[in-house]
Amino acid sequence: MLSLSAAGAEDDVREIRKTPDGLFYAGWFDHDAGLPIGIIRPVVVRSATDSQDIFSFVTSPRVTKAAWNAASNRCVIADAPDNGGPGVWLVYQKNPDE
Repeated sequence: MLSLSAAGAEDDVREIRKTPDGLFYAGWFDHDAGLPIGIIRPVVVRSATDSQDIFSFVTSPRVTKAAWNAASNRCVIADAPDNGGPGVWLVYQKNPDE
């Protein structure tokens, strides 16, 4: 399932997209970093049992979406910030032979 988030920090945007097996998640939240930076949106992929980021980036709030595959080993993250073109990332678990 994809989710759409489009709001300012005053709306307290916080989204979490868990894997079907519940072991990992993609998440983001809006944060006012103060002047001169303003409102930012950190986006992370983490294990549900560890606080270390597997993947992360910071963007400006507008549209962020994430979806996991049924096997819980691939996540597509799409982002369309106000300050640039859209970005799409595929975060996946490597096979032992990769």
